[in-house]
Amino acid sequence: MTVTDTGLGIPDKDLPSRFKLLGKTSSNHNRNKTGTGLGLTICKKLCEKLGGKISLKSKEGVGTKVTCEFLCFY
Repeated sequence: MTVTDTGLGIPDKDLPSRFKLLGKTSSNHNRNKTGTGLGLTICKKLCEKLGGKISLKSKEGVGTKVTCEFLCFY
């Protein structure tokens, strides 16, 4: 499952902290945006509970792509 946006993107220096609890972007361009910093932490925990893995790619000024890979049995 992949979710892509065309928002502000995440600076490279902030990528490692995005999956940590309350891991928010520190750059000034994002200072007026609000958020709890919980979204990716929750996604990571859910993906891991499903036995999967999550990855994040982002380019500042372009957007972000979050991918969660897991096996789905039906």
